[in-house]
Amino acid sequence: MRPAIYILAALHVAVFLWLVVSTANSHMDPAGRGMAQGMLLVGGGLLAVLLGLALWLARSERRAWLGLACMLVFPALWAFFTF
Repeated sequence: MRPAIYILAALHVAVFLWLVVSTANSHMDPAGRGMAQGMLLVGGGLLAVLLGLALWLARSERRAWLGLACMLVFPALWAFFTF
C-alpha cells in the first residue's frame, strides 16, 4: 500500500505543478488569472495538508489505509463535481 501512496503523491504534485505553470502562461485577463491563482493557492494548501498527512500515515503499517484514503480525496472531489 505504501508504493500506491507514494505514486499518488507524486502524481498529485505533478498535476499541481502543471496547473500552476499552465495558469501562469494562459492568455486570460489579469482578473481571471488572479482568481485562478487564488483558487490554486487554496487548493495547494489543502493538498499540502492532505499530502503531509498521507505520507506521515504511510509510515505506519496499521494506518496506511487511512493515508491512502487521504490521497483519494482530490480524485473523489473531482469525480463528484465533474459527473
